[in-house]
Amino acid sequence: MYANITLMENNNRIDREIVTKETLPAILKDIADRREEKGTSETLIPHIRKVREAVEQLGEPSIVIKLYWEEILSAQLMIM
Repeated sequence: MYANITLMENNNRIDREIVTKETLPAILKDIADRREEKGTSETLIPHIRKVREAVEQLGEPSIVIKLYWEEILSAQLMIM
């Protein structure tokens, strides 16, 4: 099973990504890396939400919880 999601808009181009159980580790690493970059929270939070919705469709509750934490951490960095 997979979910096709629209990712962040980059230079007027919309990237698409397929979320599967096999691609989840790379997607989670990318989210964690982007979260540490300054000024990315405003675009990263909607991305995390889309990924989380796709992961919910895959039936991975532990990853859904991890994505909620990533969203919270991104929001904290945004207001700091």
